[in-house]
Amino acid sequence: MTISVRYYDGITAAAQVAVLSAEGDVVLLTVADKTQRYSLKKLKINPQLGHVFPTIDLPDEGYIELLQADVPAWLLPHKHQRLFWQRLWHWENKLHYIALSMLGILAFAYVLVTYGIPKMAQGVANSLPPATEQVLAQHTLKSLDYVLFQPTKVPIAKQQHIQQLFKQRLQPAAHINLVFRDSEIGANALALPNGTIVITDDLVSLAKNDNELLAVLAHELGHVQARHGLRSALSAAGLGIMVSTLTGDVESTIAAIPTVFLQLSYSRDFEREADQFAYDTMLKHDIPLHYFADILLSLASQHNANSEANDYQQTHPNVQERIQPFLKAQ
Repeated sequence: MTISVRYYDGITAAAQVAVLSAEGDVVLLTVADKTQRYSLKKLKINPQLGHVFPTIDLPDEGYIELLQADVPAWLLPHKHQRLFWQRLWHWENKLHYIALSMLGILAFAYVLVTYGIPKMAQGVANSLPPATEQVLAQHTLKSLDYVLFQPTKVPIAKQQHIQQLFKQRLQPAAHINLVFRDSEIGANALALPNGTIVITDDLVSLAKNDNELLAVLAHELGHVQARHGLRSALSAAGLGIMVSTLTGDVESTIAAIPTVFLQLSYSRDFEREADQFAYDTMLKHDIPLHYFADILLSLASQHNANSEANDYQQTHPNVQERIQPFLKAQ
């Protein structure tokens, strides 16, 4: 039970010729007539990787490189351990096993990204305390104000009218707040995690009447009710954390959660859920449903007229598909 090996002391990069042997549960390493003794249980055996032979990590920071692909059985005293290594080496040297492993990893990643992370994000979003949502929303709005928004130019009287209309007609929960901002993004509205709804000046201008504004706000209330914004941000951050875990930069990903909202697009399923909420809310408060279709067509026309058309189409269900339920009900 003796083999020749290369020994690295962990201090210099130079390899030394050595002899490895065993006496029961003790491994003997002989280097230049000097023998060191190690407990077999304290050795960490690393498998062959590609064309690199197996290595053995020693408890004193040194390591041993074998000169053969197979690890001697006397270094693997337990039967199940030997069987594991034999199977691992067998799989490593079979291309079809490697291909199957890669397919398995890709399938797992797909399921995790498509179902696992969104489900976990939903659970986290539903369990976050209001104080946390408030802090996150404040940081998000501050970031948006810095890079995307400017102070609103909507007259105070008009703002007060819309605020009063919003509260009287849609009767939102007490914590839901409506704020106005000017922006180059055009006619748009955005629901933040704590229930703050941002409405742009261009959307106020685009709406032909109060009912069209109410239709948009009812849709945004749907996003607030289902916590779509927070769930989307957590999903995006979760995916980023999964990737950054591999690169070792988790902290920066977590710190970037507020800025995720800057590039956030709701999934088509979320948009459909918000549409259904708007449908039910408008029926409940006697707002004619065709106003939702009217403002949606105006929004689509505006987006199609600029460079954001493709992004809008990719992140929103087909406009004709969305407005059909509202038109049929009329």
